Order: sequence, then C-alpha cells, then structure tokens
Amino acid sequence: MIKELEILPDVSFIGNTTLESIESEMKSDYEKKYNEVTGESLVLARSDPATLILYACAVQFFQGFKYIDKAGKMDLLKYTQGDYLDHVAAMRGIAREPAKPARAMVRFTLSGIRPETVEIPQGTQVTDGEIYFETEKYAEIKAGEEKADVECVCLVSGVDGNDLQPGEIDKSDSLCCQRGQYREDGRRGGYRGR
Repeated sequence: MIKELEILPDVSFIGNTTLESIESEMKSDYEKKYNEVTGESLVLARSDPATLILYACAVQFFQGFKYIDKAGKMDLLKYTQGDYLDHVAAMRGIAREPAKPARAMVRFTLSGIRPETVEIPQGTQVTDGEIYFETEKYAEIKAGEEKADVECVCLVSGVDGNDLQPGEIDKSDSLCCQRGQYREDGRRGGYRGR
C-alpha cells in the first residue's frame, strides 16, 4: 500500500455501531414503547420471543449498516478495491493496467559439456514445482558450452510468478537440468509480473 494511504486514520460511515449496540437499542426502544402504549413496565428476558425476534431483526439491520459502511469506503482510495477501484481511477482519468505474466531469466545448464549444439525449443516449460514458465523463443546451448540463459514467461498472468528466489525454477520438462535465474543486468533474481 502507498505510504501516504497507510498513515491515514481509519474512517467509519456508521460510527461506533455494533451488532450489540443495535440489539440493545431495539430492546430498549421496545420496552419504552410498550410502557408508553400500555402504561406497564416491561423488561424483556433474553429468551423472551419478542427479544429473539428483535435480535434476529438486529442482525439484518447490522448487515445493512455494514453495506452502508462499505459503500462509503469504496469511494476512498485507502479502502477501494476491484471494480470500485477502477471507477475511482476513471474519475481521475486513470485506467488500470491489465495483469501481465511474470518474466524470469532462466539458466539452462547441461550435466556436462557436449560436442553438439543442444536445442531449447520455443515453449520449453520450466517450473518451481507449482508455477510454470516457458521459453518464448528458440534458444540453444552451443557445442562445447555448458549453459545458456533464456528468458521465460509465466503461464499465469498476475503476481503468482513474482518473488521466486534464485534457483527455485529448477525443473525442466525436456532438458536434463537447469539451475538458477538471473536478471538482465547479470545479478541473481527474477523479473516481476503485475
């Protein structure tokens, strides 16, 4: 979350309203109205049928209060999410960027140097055991070399392929082995998707 939003105080569009406060108010209002209409005093017991009805109604009223609170908060950047966020952004002339797949530079390493070129076909899949990436282009490990760095793209768009650590993408569907992932600048680490 943006630092400036994190430090904003929380707001409530329903004040300190709780389910218990609604139950208490409804019970008190009922007892007062009963006294006003009949002239008799009444204290509702917890198991009184009227109390149970009032409590059941209070649950529905409280749910309505929660919807009111959520509706108010969806207009505030600190709380808004999903489609509401898109609407808040549109009022400011901003559109959400669609999710993109994560990208990673994967080092394919042979078990030993080979006298012939080893092909890494476009679409070769690699995984950390859960998330799959695949090569977008044909690549090869040249004869006499042991490794090649190949850019791969996650098969799922969004954050799922983010934050993998070097060496986590370590299984290939078609080649003997590969170790580690490297960023374009040569440091260990992966690209990030959105």
